[in-house]
Amino acid sequence: MTATRTGRATVAAEIPVRIRIYRSADHAAVRSLWQECGSPAAQNTPLRAGASVVAPFNMVMLVAIDSSERLIGAIVVDHDSRCGRINAIMITPTFRRRRIATALVRDAETWLSAQGIPRAGLLVDPGDPAVGAFWRSLDYEPMPRAWFQRVLSRDTRAPVTVYHLGMTAPPAPGAGAAPRPGLAVVQARQPTLRYYRFLYDSVGGPWHWTDRRALSDDELAAVIHDPRVEIHVLTVNHVPAGFFELDRRQPNTVELAYFGLMPEFIGQGLGAWLLRRAVALAWGADTRRVTVHTCSLDHPKALGTYLTAGFVEARREIRSFQG
Repeated sequence: MTATRTGRATVAAEIPVRIRIYRSADHAAVRSLWQECGSPAAQNTPLRAGASVVAPFNMVMLVAIDSSERLIGAIVVDHDSRCGRINAIMITPTFRRRRIATALVRDAETWLSAQGIPRAGLLVDPGDPAVGAFWRSLDYEPMPRAWFQRVLSRDTRAPVTVYHLGMTAPPAPGAGAAPRPGLAVVQARQPTLRYYRFLYDSVGGPWHWTDRRALSDDELAAVIHDPRVEIHVLTVNHVPAGFFELDRRQPNTVELAYFGLMPEFIGQGLGAWLLRRAVALAWGADTRRVTVHTCSLDHPKALGTYLTAGFVEARREIRSFQG
């Protein structure tokens, strides 16, 4: 059964609760909440094992925090520019029936309304009358619908433009003034696989980075623990904010294999500054060429940022991406 609602209202929980947008530091607490509630959402949302929650522009997770700063509830919503969808809502069992779920739903509706979304809906189990009663109490109405489907193509591959860029001379020295205080770039020597995968998934999740996910632990360790491969991590006030990887395994050539920021730090002027640091570190006494590869799945400003930093397009090609 599908339920929908239009309009919104503000409501308070029966205990002091603060509702805010999910932060990366909440990952462990949210995952524990999902497991405590016995939800399969831990498998079909970004909370699956080893992943960080990296929300695209049309998705948000809101969390409920009690007076002791304990995370006791969460809701995940997204939209398709026409209708909002409530994908999951979980409340710690000992805190149920205190209107926390209601407060989360109303704040989610407020977020959707701010995106210009006129209605919200969700799928519920028609065989659970308690669930149906809860949503009816929030003015959601059942909308019986039939779902029709036709397979249009067995080939789910999508064309992607890949840009191969290069630089044959170092740019003017200096990375410029740091855009904010508290920045540091440190080399992670022999990083643990778990830490590297955290960096890789956190930065690359929104941009469909998949190559390193396909590697076994032994295969990944062989790459990132090679002394000719360097992992440099950007921190903001000691919090990881991004990373870049320099691959020196080819003679006289350094590849900027991976580069990016975590979603929470995009749009703060850090990217161009970090790229200048990466390029400066790439050039050494034996370096004759620095390369980087990007594609149309990357951040919309990625190609322009690389070109501004001094890279030149060598060639481009069209590949198929399995979504």
